[in-house]
Amino acid sequence: MSTYYLYDAAYAPDLDKVKENGGIAMSVYLTGGYATTCAQPDALHAKGLGVLGNYEEAIDELLYCGRAGGVDIGRRAAEAYLAKGAPGSTGLGIAFSVDVSADPSTFGAIGEAFVGIREGLAGRFVPKVYGEGALIDYLVAHHEVEGLQWLSASTSFPGFNPADPHVGRVQLVGTPVPGTDQDTITNFKGLGIWWPVGSPHAHDNATPLEDDMTPEQAKQLADLHDRLGKIDTMNYAIHNQVAPAVADMRPKVQVLYARDQGGQLDPKELALDLAAALGPDLATQLAAELGTIVTHGAAPA
Repeated sequence: MSTYYLYDAAYAPDLDKVKENGGIAMSVYLTGGYATTCAQPDALHAKGLGVLGNYEEAIDELLYCGRAGGVDIGRRAAEAYLAKGAPGSTGLGIAFSVDVSADPSTFGAIGEAFVGIREGLAGRFVPKVYGEGALIDYLVAHHEVEGLQWLSASTSFPGFNPADPHVGRVQLVGTPVPGTDQDTITNFKGLGIWWPVGSPHAHDNATPLEDDMTPEQAKQLADLHDRLGKIDTMNYAIHNQVAPAVADMRPKVQVLYARDQGGQLDPKELALDLAAALGPDLATQLAAELGTIVTHGAAPA
């Protein structure tokens, strides 16, 4: 069985050498300085090579950009890919890079960035990630990315596992094509690559599950993804709106606990004391915020 490779490079390499060395696709920078120096889709397609959109500016940007930053990143990436000629809303993917060893304590923040990225993409492209194995598994489990993902070559990063079922591309150390990185394609399904017309791999963007679906089943799956996205949105909305009230509550609870920890704790008395400590304004604020979230449709239909 043949081994196929995706190559990535900041500057356009010799595409004939890419093909001679098993290359069937290349990633393309969408924004930043390398967006104009990397190999471009027209040139790649002319050689029969597929294209994978890639967003990477600061290597750790997604650790701190937040949801709002993610929206901007997703929007800019989508617009840049469209400007390069990619057809939107056809299942093509964009890989967003987290090219650092991310501690699991940062996964929540990265996940929030991907919630924003999905909003910014607005259904035009499928969000994917390039990064460590542990982060890939987290984002897949939380429905922040779709299909198969791109594993970093750094074996010291948490969760490195080329056999991970969520991985479809594995970056290698070393390359036969100067100026490139070489990535083994371990699974063709769900890669989200933009193949040229007539490519024998064009059907391989479908996932194994989608291969056997009727149109009605495919629609039901899309509706499920949309519902899961709404649940994620609701979770973040609740956290962001209620967090200030919870922060105000914490010192009051600590005072009550310090007072009562020396003796037998009466749950009813503590509840009354807690209600008095919170006061009617804070209780009303919490109720109003939760009511606003539900009323304005953040909760899934």
